[in-house]
Amino acid sequence: MENSTKQLGTLETEGQAIAKELRSRDRKDANQFKRDIVNVSQFNGSDKNPQGLWVRLGFLMTQIEQNNSTKKDCGLLKIDRRRLAEAKWFYNNLKDCQAFIAESKKGYTSLTALQLAMSKANKATLSTEDKVSEATPSEATSNEVEESNVGQSQLPTTKYDLAKEIMKTCQDNNINPLDLIDIILINVENQPKQSKNVVPMGNHKVKNNSPKAKQANA
Repeated sequence: MENSTKQLGTLETEGQAIAKELRSRDRKDANQFKRDIVNVSQFNGSDKNPQGLWVRLGFLMTQIEQNNSTKKDCGLLKIDRRRLAEAKWFYNNLKDCQAFIAESKKGYTSLTALQLAMSKANKATLSTEDKVSEATPSEATSNEVEESNVGQSQLPTTKYDLAKEIMKTCQDNNINPLDLIDIILINVENQPKQSKNVVPMGNHKVKNNSPKAKQANA
């Protein structure tokens, strides 16, 4: 029993010591990261603990991208390409990164962690915006729906259907159907009368094939 208790105590003590050391390193890394992301005008390599490491490295990468120098001439060939890419990303998005760090409740110890956190935040924002846009259709979409509904109702195909539509329209607009009938009759009476032997369209007369017409023509 003594050996078991002693073994548990040893593991717990070791775990607490390791956790303490990791917390200490995290604090050191966080403090170093703060120094590395300071926006300095020129990197001071002679300083024992220089500032702006990632900012100046990102600036160098943008200059190399513009063919103003090369990785070989800058001594960057043996530097991990991921670090070079992260530094360039940080430099190109410096203001956004600084604002994100300022608003964050926890500190960051590397550009990798910062880039991952910003990526997740952007995805969450886009997802929220998509849900809002789906719940609230835009004005253009609403107008398209309204326009697509125009002319969808079928026109009456028989005189009975037409009469029903006319009656409904009169009721909806407080119009006396009898007044409408009087207007229709007046318009019919005012229409010019056409000869039965004349085609409504054009100037050609219709031949009359009745027996009386044939005798008259003879």
